[in-house]
This record gives sequence, C-alpha cells and structure tokens, in this order.
Amino acid sequence: MTVVCERHNRSVADLCYGPVTPDGVLLLTASEDHTAILRNGETGGFIHKFEGHEGQVWSCDINSMGRLAATASEDCTVRIWDINARQCVHKFSEGNIMQSCAFSLVGNYIVMGGFRDNLKLYDLHQVDTPIWQIANLDACVRSVAWMDDHRLMVSFSDKVGFRVWDIRGPPCIKEIRTHSSVTSIELHQSKNYITTMSANTATIWNLTFNPLVELCVPRISESASFRPQNDILIVGGDDRVVRILGVKDRTEISVVGGGFHMGPIQCVRFSPNGQSFAAGSRDGRTIIRKIDIQMEDVND
Repeated sequence: MTVVCERHNRSVADLCYGPVTPDGVLLLTASEDHTAILRNGETGGFIHKFEGHEGQVWSCDINSMGRLAATASEDCTVRIWDINARQCVHKFSEGNIMQSCAFSLVGNYIVMGGFRDNLKLYDLHQVDTPIWQIANLDACVRSVAWMDDHRLMVSFSDKVGFRVWDIRGPPCIKEIRTHSSVTSIELHQSKNYITTMSANTATIWNLTFNPLVELCVPRISESASFRPQNDILIVGGDDRVVRILGVKDRTEISVVGGGFHMGPIQCVRFSPNGQSFAAGSRDGRTIIRKIDIQMEDVND
C-alpha cells in the first residue's frame, strides 16, 4: 500500500523519522517552500506545518525523545521546535546558509553545518556559544550525522568522499574516499552500519569504514537507506522511482513509484520498524510505502 502526502508546494529536500512512541512514529519533511511538515509516519496523516523560515529548508531532524524538531535553512538559521507545543523555542542565527542539522543520539546536543565551511556543536541548555566548532573547511557542509551517542560524527560536502570527526581530540580523524561526491549519508539505528549514496553507487560501510557492499543502479541517485533485518536497500533518484535491492544477491527486487512522483526523488528512509519507507521528491510529494517483512508485497 502506498500513501501519497502532499501540502508542500516545492521540492522536498530532506525527511526523517522520529523514534517509536506510544503515539506512533513521526515523520518530518523539509521543503524549499520554507516550511517543514510533521506527519504520522505510518498513515501519512497531517499533524502540523512549522512555519517561520524566510528561505528554503534544507535539513530536518527529530530528537531521540520525539519531543524536539530541528530545521536548517537558507535564511541562515537553525530553528528548534517544540513538537507538542507546535512552536519555535530557539533560533540559531549563524550568518550563513545552513544546510544541515542533527541532534545527538543521547543528551541535548545539536550539530549544524553550512555554506561558510564550518561545523558547530551546541548544548541546548547553553545555546549562546558553541561548545565545539571547526571553521575554514574546504567546502560547504551539505550534511552531518552522528555515529555514536555524542562524540563521533560524519559529514560530507561537495567534494568527493566524507569525513569523520571526534569532538574530544584532533577534529578530523579520518577522510574516506568515494567514487564521486556523496549526496546522502545514514547511520542505521543499530549503530552498526553507515550507508552512503554517490552518483549511481550505494555503499554500506561498517564502523571501521571498510565497505561491506557496493551496489550500482542504472541511474544517478540522490539517497539510499538500508534495512539490515532483511538485507534490503532502497535507492531513489533522477528516474523518479524507488528501487528495492537485495543486498546479499545484489539484485533488484522491485521498482516503486512510477505514477506517484512527478519529479526526481531527493531523499529516502526506512521507518524505525523497517516495515515501510518514505520518499520525498522535487514535486513536493512524499510517499509512504508499506512492505511486509518477507518482501512478498512490494509489487503493485
């Protein structure tokens, strides 16, 4: 079953799921229409539209408790939203276009990066001054993700490859080369795998940054997400479909989306329970696609 979610009138630039809660799973989408929309991650039901940014929203995240949301925008701000109160509780004004934000997996930290080639880490209890920062990087930070609870991070830019950062010591502890520029990076919730997408190659890495699997798809793609429970990978990109791939046998299991998206797919993610995925497109639509555990129900 596929649910088509609308309400954005420009491209969906990013999406993320919140944790599993007694009230269900939340799904947040960030859009070039200057807003972020909160939905039920299973049904697609509309909950709230976060408004207030004066530029395109490039990145979004929900914290590990499901209580706060963050959005990073072209208007040079990162905003923190109280999900229950439906309002902005803090605005970081950074003086340059912000393209990425991510809450720590535990604690009250948020990291952000953007056009002035820097990364900043804030404690949400002390928001006036960053507690860690790296400046004068050689390219815009397009995305950042935490690798562990609150010490290690990975980020990518417009340059080839990605970097690993340690906030406790020498900042950049490793630079990983890829075939071409990375366009998405995901740490699986088990914290055992990192998935990257670059051009038409999706790579699954272990935490020592050895590539476990490389899968090539026919078209340039923007985003990939891995579900290790069943060794399946989803990839979305320029051809407006989501490809479901078997990791072990490196085969294409199914293609989803032909009639659902009118524009290239920008972002894909599996839900926390792995029983569905979401895909956001340049046409402003997000689809939520349910699949069964045995992959018996992925075809239309």
